[in-house]
Amino acid sequence: MRARLPSFPLLLGALIAAVALVVAAGGVAVALTADDSVSQELVTTVDTLESQLLRQALLVENGGPQDAVHFGSMTRAFDLVLAAGVAQAPARSSERARLLDLGRLADRWRAAATRRLVSQPSGAAGEPESLERFRREGAALRRSLVRKRDAARGRAHHATLLLIIALPALAALGGGGALTRRWRRRSARAAEDYRLLSEDRRYRTWQDEFTRALQGARSEREAQRMLKRQLERSLAGGSATVLNRNNSDNRLEAVTAVRSDSPLAEAIPDAEPEDCLAVRFGQPQMRAAGTSPLLTCELCGALEGSVTCVPSLVGGKVIGSVLLETEAPLDDGGLRRLADGVTQAAPVLASMRNLRLAETRAATDLLTGLPNRRSAEETLKLLLANADRSVTPLAVAMFDLDHFKKVNDVFGHEKGDQLLAAVGDVAATTTRVSDFVARFGGEEFLVLLPNTDVPEAVLALDKLREGIARLHVLGAGHSPSASFGVAVFPDDGVDAETLLRGADRALYAAKSAGRNRVKALRTLDAEIESPTPTTGLEIRT
Repeated sequence: MRARLPSFPLLLGALIAAVALVVAAGGVAVALTADDSVSQELVTTVDTLESQLLRQALLVENGGPQDAVHFGSMTRAFDLVLAAGVAQAPARSSERARLLDLGRLADRWRAAATRRLVSQPSGAAGEPESLERFRREGAALRRSLVRKRDAARGRAHHATLLLIIALPALAALGGGGALTRRWRRRSARAAEDYRLLSEDRRYRTWQDEFTRALQGARSEREAQRMLKRQLERSLAGGSATVLNRNNSDNRLEAVTAVRSDSPLAEAIPDAEPEDCLAVRFGQPQMRAAGTSPLLTCELCGALEGSVTCVPSLVGGKVIGSVLLETEAPLDDGGLRRLADGVTQAAPVLASMRNLRLAETRAATDLLTGLPNRRSAEETLKLLLANADRSVTPLAVAMFDLDHFKKVNDVFGHEKGDQLLAAVGDVAATTTRVSDFVARFGGEEFLVLLPNTDVPEAVLALDKLREGIARLHVLGAGHSPSASFGVAVFPDDGVDAETLLRGADRALYAAKSAGRNRVKALRTLDAEIESPTPTTGLEIRT
């Protein structure tokens, strides 16, 4: 024992040195962890500010004076987030100064945006240079914070490694096995933090790619498929289904692929919007695997795994939803990623839907619901090109209602409009799916019959003539009638103008021959008429 006494001061000194090293490294790690936390919170603040300002920009671009109150509430929410971020930033730090600069840029843009929202002048929303500078300054601040956070995490990791190196010596000198286990757990947490940081960086890269891809989407369907892929790669193991709300048919449609063995495949064809609880309530709905909620969703209630359904909201209106199937319920990070993807895609999908509806309305006759003359002329050119390539005939027919002026004079224009709408319905339901029917103007209609020669065209048009004669829009004893003229590509003409003139000439011949009949251009000289006896309005001259 006495022989060991001289070495006791050395052991005690080594123990004290090891303890001091551990304490110093631990203090450094704690301080760096605090810096890391502040930097992460400021990064989140910048992301939130940019997201809220972009939502305000979308509101200004798509809204009007009635949205001023909503714009004001969004402004107050922005200011609250900014104030919280400034409070988190260290006093007299560059981060606090740059946050205040972002607030001033936002105030400048919102002042101009408010004037545009109230007065609705033409041009971009507010001052685009202020908005773009806000985004640049925000991105620069985010990069600075991320670098600072990464540096803090790196130093904390190095401090942790230093602790790990010192722990064996401390354990050997002081028998601190428990301390060794505790610091090993801290090292594991540091590794886990590094893994989460790497995942976050990868997710942000995917989000940036998703944003750019959405701007280049050519159709609503393409954007919806991109949303599905983005969610499935961001949430590993999840299966996403994008649902579209069709208000005109009161249906909820799956616009992305659904597995044939999934219960959704049976429920979707007859689904209505209210069947989806997320669409019905306008709020996210979650159900863990094996649970039975009080109110079961008629769409996803039969799915075996955990289900999360998020409504797609634009301007407070639900335009659809996104259903995500996973083995386990989503954690907070998964819910945030799901909400981010749906929120980011919703305005783009709504804009594309509005554009598609506008194009459809521009090419549709409002009274009959048939394509209008503009659409008919474009379709005729396309069908002629197809017929020329495939070396097949194309029948071009014109027909109009006999004595339609007298219908308006005797029964009134309201009855005349009802008759035109009824004729449009008959024409749309009597012809083949491959045929094309349009209102060409007034009481005149155009019928295009692909791969149809003269005898087949005469039979098809005579069937349509009989269907019109069976209408009872005008009342008992008053049956409408129509006269038809048809010309066929390529024998009667090889271009649209020639075929339309030929069909109109044959229609005039049908009128001259007594109306209520079908005339083909090539049979005018031979005077071959439809065998159906002439019938017509009781008020004819």
